[in-house]
Amino acid sequence: MVVGTEFSADFEDLMAADEDDEWAKRLRRRGHEVGRPIFTDELEKCRDLAAELNGVETALQPVEIRVQSQAVTKRKAYGVDGHDFLSSFIVDDLAKVAERAETGAIGGALEKYLRPDAALDTSRRVDVQKNLDTVQRATAPDQVPLGRWPEKVQVPVGARNCQYLWIKIV
Repeated sequence: MVVGTEFSADFEDLMAADEDDEWAKRLRRRGHEVGRPIFTDELEKCRDLAAELNGVETALQPVEIRVQSQAVTKRKAYGVDGHDFLSSFIVDDLAKVAERAETGAIGGALEKYLRPDAALDTSRRVDVQKNLDTVQRATAPDQVPLGRWPEKVQVPVGARNCQYLWIKIV
């Protein structure tokens, strides 16, 4: 499994600076490897490449692209933050799961989780955004098991209640 490695290599090819990019040449001489300016077309190519290499282009039909931008200091302008999902271990693990799922060599819980939408019993679903009374009843104090939350809770109460609701329902 070399999906992450293959994506990284193809990504570098897609994003490489143009041969005549003087600014990129100047930065490279200073020790900064930079690519070309990225526009919608390049992002779409990366999205499609990631979907293709992971074998999910048909199943997921990805159409969205979400970009997170943040201000950085001049000192860190050409640095990287170390977050590289598609070069991480998880992509290769997901590829292994996909291979095993295709051959049916997965456990019952994963098989149930991966079942097609058509096989889901949606009649029992509750839209928790529209039916807040259901959430409030299910997370009311008399419904919470005896015990206590850790002293220093770092998760907001709403998120904690959603997590509890999910665990309770499942």
